[in-house]
Amino acid sequence: MPAALSSRPNGISVSLEKYIDTRLDALRQELLLSRETVGTHTDTRLAAIEQATVLSRQITDVRINSQADCIEKIEEDIRSLRESRSLLEGKASQSSVNIAYLIAAISIVLSIVGLVMSIIMA
Repeated sequence: MPAALSSRPNGISVSLEKYIDTRLDALRQELLLSRETVGTHTDTRLAAIEQATVLSRQITDVRINSQADCIEKIEEDIRSLRESRSLLEGKASQSSVNIAYLIAAISIVLSIVGLVMSIIMA
C-alpha cells in the first residue's frame, strides 16, 4: 500500500491514515448531529403527544361533567312531573266538586221539606 495518496489534482498528498481519521471524525460529527436532531424531534413529538393526551382527558372530563349535570336536571324534572301528577290525581276536578255541592243542596232541601212535613203532619 502506498503511504500517501494524492487526493487533489494540484499534487498535495495526504497520508492514508490521516485521511481515514479525518473522514471518520467527519462521520462521527455527522452522526452526533443527526442523533441530536432526532433526539430534539423525538422530544418535541413526545411533548406534543403528552399535551394531546392531557387535552383529550380534559375534554372527556368536561363531557362527563356536562352529561352528569344534564342527567341531574332531567331527574329533577322527572321528579317534579311525578309530584305534579300525584297532586293532580289526588285532587277532585272542579266539575266533580260542583256536582257534589248540587247533590248536597238537593238533599238539604229534601230533608228540610221532610222535616217540615213531619212537623205539620204531627
